[in-house]
Parts: sequence; structure tokens; C-alpha cells
Amino acid sequence: MKDDHTFSVSYDLDHEGRIYMAPIAEKTGKFSSLEIRHLLIAMGALILAMTIMFTNMSSNIWVWAICGGIATVVVSTGFLMHELAHKFQAQKYGCWAEFRMSPQGLMMAVFMALLGFLLAAPGAVMIRGNLTNRQSGIVSALGPLTNIIMASIFIVLLVIVDGKGLIGLAFFYGAMFNSILAGFNLIPFGIFDGKKIMNWNVFVWVVLVASAAGLLVLVYPSIRLITSLFGVGPIGN
Repeated sequence: MKDDHTFSVSYDLDHEGRIYMAPIAEKTGKFSSLEIRHLLIAMGALILAMTIMFTNMSSNIWVWAICGGIATVVVSTGFLMHELAHKFQAQKYGCWAEFRMSPQGLMMAVFMALLGFLLAAPGAVMIRGNLTNRQSGIVSALGPLTNIIMASIFIVLLVIVDGKGLIGLAFFYGAMFNSILAGFNLIPFGIFDGKKIMNWNVFVWVVLVASAAGLLVLVYPSIRLITSLFGVGPIGN
């Protein structure tokens, strides 16, 4: 009988969620209650930060509701899908992998949004286990690749609706955020995905960078149009 479990070293968590020892085999796709809590808090903070930036601190409650909905779509397809791509592939390789938020990074995101722009370091997927250089590169590449795929889908949807209405606005920001997130994570040094991808396969890194850059070129005219119509944010005044 085929075993659908992957093997990972055992772990335990202190009161702050830090790993100091290690549990046993777990199924690919498994989430702990701690990880779910961290993901929900990180998503909530990012949605709040993006909503603040979009609304320009409008006093209109409907503006906040609309921008909150758009921000939810953007964060769910950008941040969440990116992190889950890392997690599931690492688990497939037999590693323990869970997301851990960065409280300081999330607070910075909200603060920066109040200043009119978004800069966030929400956290990352923590991985414990043995990965080859190739496996590490693939795990790292799947995050930006997921964003590139999502950005491409949003661009197609944007063309289909001719960029009109609130749904067009949601598609536009989905394309923009995913393109930027892919490019940002492909930086080839430090803790970014790009460094691990380059260490594995430079050609793959070049293809991903070219794809992210190409998507940004496609989205850029829309960025100029939106900012000219609405200022810093798309809806609020």
C-alpha cells in the first residue's frame, strides 16, 4: 500500500512559536493551529495595510468596504498562494514546513501604508529537513512562479473585462501586486528566493525574472492610468 505520509523530523514550539526541537511524519498539506493563526493574522494585517493605502483614509465607509474587498483578493492570491507554494513543495520533499509571521514586519506594513505606500515583511515559511540544492531551488522558485501565474491570469481577466468597473480594478491590482511580489522575491541575494534559485539554476532564475519584468511592462500603462485618475489610491479622496 502506498504511504501518503512524508517524513519530517520532530519539533516542538515555545510560547513565541519558535522551533527548539522537533514531531514525526505528517501529511503533505497539513496545518497546525499555530500556523493557521499566524497566517490569518498576517493576512489580516496585510489586508488592513493595503486597504489603508487604497482608500487614502477616505471617510466614506463604502470606499473602505470596496477597497477591503479588493485588498482581500490581492492578498489571498499574492501573499497566501506564494507561501503555500513553498510550504506544500517542501512537505512533498519530506520536510516540516510552516508559516511564521513577523510581528515587526506586519506593524511596519501598516505604518508604511499610513504614509501612502506599502512595504511589508509579513513572515516566511520555516523549513526543517534535508533538501538538496536542486530541491531547495525548486521550493524557492515555486513562490515567484505562483505569483507569475496569478499575475498572468489577472491580466487576461483584465483584458476580458476591458479594465472596466470595480472588478477590473481588482484584476488590475491583482496583476500588479503579483508581478511586483514575484520580482521582489527574485532578488538574487540575502534571504530572498532568488539567491537559492540562482544557486540551483541560473537559467531558471533568468526566465523567472524576465517573466516578472514582462508582466510589469504589461501592467505599467495601467498603473499610470490609475494613478492619474485617482492619485495615490484608486478610490478614496
